[in-house]
This record gives sequence, structure tokens and C-alpha cells, in this order.
Amino acid sequence: MVSAKIIDRHINMWLNGDEAAFKHIFDHYYPRLLSASLRPIKNHQDAEELVMNTLLKIWQNKYRVGQINGHLTDYLFGILRQEIAGWARKKVLLTTDYTDVPLQLLGSNDHPQLSMKELQAGYQAALDKLSTK
Repeated sequence: MVSAKIIDRHINMWLNGDEAAFKHIFDHYYPRLLSASLRPIKNHQDAEELVMNTLLKIWQNKYRVGQINGHLTDYLFGILRQEIAGWARKKVLLTTDYTDVPLQLLGSNDHPQLSMKELQAGYQAALDKLSTK
């Protein structure tokens, strides 16, 4: 395992313009971040994507890394937590438009007397009752 001093040295090298030093930072943090993301997210591909997004964010916001008070580990895991929360929100809000689903997959029609227009009106009325959140 790489010591904290060596990682700190690579961070300083990267912040001072040595972009190749980022590979050492990446190699050090990637397995730890992936392990942490696999706890709440069981899909390995989704977990890897969130880790890559986390590392991309520090690459894109390099100037912020130099301003943090504390260790990069805390900063990275904070970004990862935000990524996981955003991923979870998207999963909860993921819906399919009922017009995109074939009628056969929607199940039986218990109210054959209702027209599509009446169903849409009922659907809209139910949506209007929901809060904006």
C-alpha cells in the first residue's frame, strides 16, 4: 500500500502541473472508492460509473482540490456520497410513460366502459393531487 506521504506528494505534483501524477492518485483511490460504492449499489457497472464520475470531478475541478482543508480522501468520499445520492434519486424517479407501454402489457381492463379520454382525465387528476416534490 502506498503511504500517505507519497500520495500527498503526487497530489502536490498534480496540482503543480504534472498531469501524469494523477494516474498515481487514480490508482490509489479507485479501488477504495469502488469498494465503498459497491456497498449501496449492487450493480458493478453503475458503481464503477459513479467512481469514475467522482474522479472526473476532481480532475475537472483541480483548483478546488488545492483549496480543501483536510485530506483528499474525505473530499473524494464526500463527492462519491453525492454521486450515490443522485443515482438513487434517479432510480426512484425513473418511470415509463404509459403511452409507451403496449396495451397487452398493461394488464386486463377491469372497466371496459371507460374510454381512453376518461382514463387520461383520471390519470391527470391523480397527478394534479401530487405535491411538486
